[in-house]
Amino acid sequence: MASILGPSVTLKQQAVSGGWMFIVVLLWDIALAATIGQQRLQQTLQLSLYLIERGAGAILMLFGGYLLLGLWLG
Repeated sequence: MASILGPSVTLKQQAVSGGWMFIVVLLWDIALAATIGQQRLQQTLQLSLYLIERGAGAILMLFGGYLLLGLWLG
């Protein structure tokens, strides 16, 4: 937080900034989950959501493979 607010940041300023960021991200996540959870939207974007899920899974598998390869090669 000091890199954003400066070197003389107080604990109160850090707490307020952290709390504000937490609330904003929480509200964004709730809004996104509520939107994606709507049945009408799911029916409309069924193929797109399928491809997004498969793509995210493939990316996670690539990351996992990269980590395993790094551990194996030392």
